[in-house]
This record gives sequence, structure tokens and C-alpha cells, in this order.
Amino acid sequence: MLYSLAEYLERFDIPGVGVMQYLSFRGAAAIILALVIATIFGGGIIRRLKRLQIGEDVRDLGLEGQMQKKGTPTMGGLIILTAILTPMLLLARLDNAYTLLLIVSTVWLGLIGFADDYIKVFRLVQDRGTGGSGHHRGNGDVAESPNTCTRCGNGHGGFGRAADRVDAARRQSSHERRGREDDQNDDPVPQEQ
Repeated sequence: MLYSLAEYLERFDIPGVGVMQYLSFRGAAAIILALVIATIFGGGIIRRLKRLQIGEDVRDLGLEGQMQKKGTPTMGGLIILTAILTPMLLLARLDNAYTLLLIVSTVWLGLIGFADDYIKVFRLVQDRGTGGSGHHRGNGDVAESPNTCTRCGNGHGGFGRAADRVDAARRQSSHERRGREDDQNDDPVPQEQ
């Protein structure tokens, strides 16, 4: 969003707006913003989860120190997802297909984690302390992989075509360079007698 805003503001010759075009600047800003978001909002989210008593139930397996985890808030992935998605939505180029793929994949896998934690916390399964079965979590992951593979694969989906165009442009420029070299070598070579 900020990238698009900066692109618009560049028309008015506002100093300093052009820095948003540099990927290194946006990357560093995203890292700092993610750290700030996780630091500021992380503690509040954890306190709220504790207050709502959304925590782990630990099965007694006889392990040393295992019961210390009892009551630890689950659903901490909310902090991570917030810290990832907020800078991405603010600083990334949202017209880039790979950015959109990253957002969709992150949200999808975050929803799988949320569903697993929700099942675990609210005891929707018989065995207390476990979330959804590994098969269900794995099936959700597998459901996302064809989307990612077809979009990134060369020649498949919308992204592969872009890669094909880049390859064609490289071949053409390579061919043009070779053509110039051949023209230079067309000079008559003196023959020895």
C-alpha cells in the first residue's frame, strides 16, 4: 500500500519518496516493522490469551519439567502472522504475482495452524492435549502445494508465462550479441600465399 502511495506521490516531486522503489529499503523497513509489531503487540496478545485461559493441556508422559508447559498460551502464531502480513501488505508491491502467492500461502497455512490450535484448546477431539490429526494437517498442507507449484512452475499458471517471457528476452539479447560478434568477424582475412 505504501509502495503504491509512494508511486503516486512521485508525480508531485516530493523529496524522499523515491526511496520506496529500492527493494533493500523496503526489506529493511519490513524487518524493523515486523520486530516492532511482534514486540509491542506480542505481550498484549499473550496476556489476553492467558486471561481467556486459552492454554495448553499437557499429557502426563512422565518427562521432567513437562508440567511447566501447562497453561502456556497456544495460538501464538497470531503474533507471527500479524508480524509477517502487516509489513508485507504495507511495503510490498501488491501487483507482483509472487507477493500475492506468498500472502495466500501464509494465510492458508496460518488457518491450518489456527484450526489445529482451536481443536486442541476447545477439546473438539477425544484425546485431550492434541489438536487435529496429523492426517488433517498434512492434507491441508498438501492442498496448498499444487497452488504454489503450478504458479511457480515454468510454463504453468500465470507466473510461469512471465518466466518464459524473461527467458525469451535473454535468448534474444544473447542472439543479438552473437550477431554483433559475427559482424565483426566478417572482415576479409588475408590469405597466405
